[in-house]
Amino acid sequence: MNRIKSGKFLNLIWLFSDKIIRIPLTIGISSLMARYLGPSDLGLIIFAVSYFGLFGFFINSGVEEIITRNLVREPFNKNIILGNGMLLKCVGSVIASILAISSSYFIFTFEEFILIAIISVSGFFYAPFILESYFNSRYESKYIVRTGLAIFLLFSLLRIVGIYFKLSIHYFILLTPFEVFVIGLAYFYIGYKHLLNFFHFRVEYENLKVLLIDSFPLLLSGFAVTLYMKMDQIMIKTILGNFDLGIFSVGIRFVENVYFIPMLITSSFLPMLVEEKTKSVVALDKATYLLSSATLYVCIVISLFFYIFADFIIVSLFGSDFSESASVLKIYTFTLIFTALGVSSSRRLLVENRQNLSLVRTLSGLVINLVLNFLWIPKYGFIGAAWASVVSNAFASFFIYGLLPSTFPIFRLQCLSFNPIPMICYYIKFRMKAE
Repeated sequence: MNRIKSGKFLNLIWLFSDKIIRIPLTIGISSLMARYLGPSDLGLIIFAVSYFGLFGFFINSGVEEIITRNLVREPFNKNIILGNGMLLKCVGSVIASILAISSSYFIFTFEEFILIAIISVSGFFYAPFILESYFNSRYESKYIVRTGLAIFLLFSLLRIVGIYFKLSIHYFILLTPFEVFVIGLAYFYIGYKHLLNFFHFRVEYENLKVLLIDSFPLLLSGFAVTLYMKMDQIMIKTILGNFDLGIFSVGIRFVENVYFIPMLITSSFLPMLVEEKTKSVVALDKATYLLSSATLYVCIVISLFFYIFADFIIVSLFGSDFSESASVLKIYTFTLIFTALGVSSSRRLLVENRQNLSLVRTLSGLVINLVLNFLWIPKYGFIGAAWASVVSNAFASFFIYGLLPSTFPIFRLQCLSFNPIPMICYYIKFRMKAE
């Protein structure tokens, strides 16, 4: 048991170490690119990425979490589970790319179409990313972390080279699909090195059918999430222009860069929730509370930091041209608190195989977000978009759980998670036992 717990924490440390290295580099390079390109060209890149992101739910359909759960439950069936997962990932990625390229051809200018098409090519290389689920299920994320970090550092250097030699916007766009391609090849190599025989992967249609049924609510939920994470940027570009989108994107970038923290904590401890469910409902409730409370307070600290130092951070890193981004950051940072509650609860629903409820809450958030953006962006500009994100996220991640009888027990755990005392007591007890 101690080895299992040690593996969980080591796995989490590896994942955190990766992000701790990536975040300052990502922000540093983003600031250099923003200063070099200016708000308008930066806004154009963000627009191209956001438009392809509208179809990203086909790629990140939620199947990864189902695969992780199934690998924990049935490790002896890994060839079938991974074979089915890779097939769905491959098909979803191709669909996303084709839809993004074909639709943009008829909707946007030729320059915008070219940028979107280049970004969309990356979708053809996402199939090997399903191997992340295999290593996560075994608490062995260090292998994908080390490889991914090395590739990230290489492409960060290539971006700096582009800035130094004052290369065109197309150079920076081309790096995106190339980076995804290299990561995909590296994942295949890692799998081969760790005795995964890809020729033994096979598709079993009965299991594939069950996987599709389980992941379909998450696919629809992912569609809704994608819309209300990306539509505000598309609407800002359409209504206000590239310049305002560039300002808005810089403001939300800091928060988006730390969204990984609640996602990472909850994903890393998903196998633990699966294990606790086999014991009792009480054990699962306790694990859900501890996970939710720990994630929540980490995000509260981060949100307060961004709120207090927003002006200094933006002007120091991006320059006075982006000073208005500080107002966006001060508002948007509070989405992180509700995201912490939402992702913790969604893991609980996944463990209980109630993904359909995730769809309900996400669709409600989408409707509220679209309505508020439609009303507030023309009137308040990108500030209205920031407030729309906070309000819709609060409803979809927290308040809706209290309105549905079937999720009220989870709402109660969410409310309890604001009280950190039981979490602190558990941590002290755990430390004393370890010593």
